[in-house]
Amino acid sequence: MPPSPQAVGERLLVLTLAIEKALSEETFDHARSLFETRSGLIEEMEQGGTLLGRQDYDRIHEVEVRIRSLMLDRARQVGAELSQGQRGLLAHRAYRQAGGARRSERSA
Repeated sequence: MPPSPQAVGERLLVLTLAIEKALSEETFDHARSLFETRSGLIEEMEQGGTLLGRQDYDRIHEVEVRIRSLMLDRARQVGAELSQGQRGLLAHRAYRQAGGARRSERSA
């Protein structure tokens, strides 16, 4: 017998909160693992036709917004910690990956 929609919603919310906690504690590997588990649960729900109540979706969405905010804050923090030279190197790599040409390639 499949779990009730309420039980699934609660499990999804617990996983989402655990991801948020792992991100705030900077245990990113753990957060990634939890996120994969959460994604699998959502996939199972969709395949099994389990529906959640509007309130569950709203709570899950609210936490997902906080998770994205934490991830962006962490990315900004890492960017701020990079030295100027490292930023230049990363910018150069991004430019090259986007198809930018080297000076010697442009003049040839």
